[in-house]
Amino acid sequence: MFRCLFVFPALARFALVAVFALPAPARAGEADDVYRKAAPSLVWIRNHIGNTVSEGSGFVADAGRGLIVTNHHVAQRERTVDVFFPAPDGKGGHIARRNYYTDNVQALQKAGYYAVGYLSAYDPALDLAVFEVRKTPAGARALALADREPKDTDRLHMLGNPAGRDLWRYAPGIDPQATRVRTSAKNGEDAYDYKALSMASSPFPGNSGGPVVNAAGDVVGVLSRGGGEGGKVAVAVHRDELAGLLKTVQRHAVFSVENPGTGRIVYQVKWNDGEWANHTIEPGTVRTHWHATANETTPYVRFDSSSAPGFQEKAYKVTTFVAYIGKNVQPNAQDHAKEHVFRWSGTNLDLYTK
Repeated sequence: MFRCLFVFPALARFALVAVFALPAPARAGEADDVYRKAAPSLVWIRNHIGNTVSEGSGFVADAGRGLIVTNHHVAQRERTVDVFFPAPDGKGGHIARRNYYTDNVQALQKAGYYAVGYLSAYDPALDLAVFEVRKTPAGARALALADREPKDTDRLHMLGNPAGRDLWRYAPGIDPQATRVRTSAKNGEDAYDYKALSMASSPFPGNSGGPVVNAAGDVVGVLSRGGGEGGKVAVAVHRDELAGLLKTVQRHAVFSVENPGTGRIVYQVKWNDGEWANHTIEPGTVRTHWHATANETTPYVRFDSSSAPGFQEKAYKVTTFVAYIGKNVQPNAQDHAKEHVFRWSGTNLDLYTK
């Protein structure tokens, strides 16, 4: 997953970028304030791909919906990732040792500092991905998107988790400039085409997906790659690209039905007071149903409950899970649905909640 692409002629190839050399701001004032404000909203992402584990960074973009942002090349289209939040160290800071998090997953999950992230939306061309977590710590507020472009005189602030170093680190970026990343697909890599910001910094291999914020702690970009002469240029996906992807994420009510039997089952579904729609489910399969709506919605299922002649109707109001899903992601039973199963008892068919 560690990849680098030419962004413009001045940039050389560079592995998954991290520009974080310091555990916390080395200078007082603005940098300290920004770090204290933004650090609780960082995440460390571990992505299990086959027999390997890749790592990256991200941040909370919407605490109410549990939306976490990172790079697509961190996500790699995986359905789920491990998401760690900064755990307090009891001294006003955060525990930074990586092995503390990997060795204490169950305790951290109970305390709210670990969650499974479910893929919510992604766009390979923008090198962005969004995951949904079902729980966030109390201090993990959403980092707002900036409402203005940074000036070339602005000092920017980058946070994340460089490979081989402690977590939750900081580095400054200066001289931000608008640019564009445009590359062709090759060697199994995606083609990229997105609005970007470049800035002078000192990149180290390690941590794509972290936020680049301004003095107010608002996100101006998502760190993506770097390089340049001497490896001193960092590049971030522009906040406008992120805003567009987040707009695709909608609330979905999702349920599934399973047919573990040996014959096809015919049934109907309707949502709220809508029309009944006919469906069939083959033996040994699962079907997922969903409805995208900002409001509460109720699905109903009805079917012939007997193999005897005539139609002996059974109808149920079924329960759903709520999932937040956007571009390029389709709801599935395993990650998003409240599961239900058809079962035969002799000649009688019924529907049960798993």
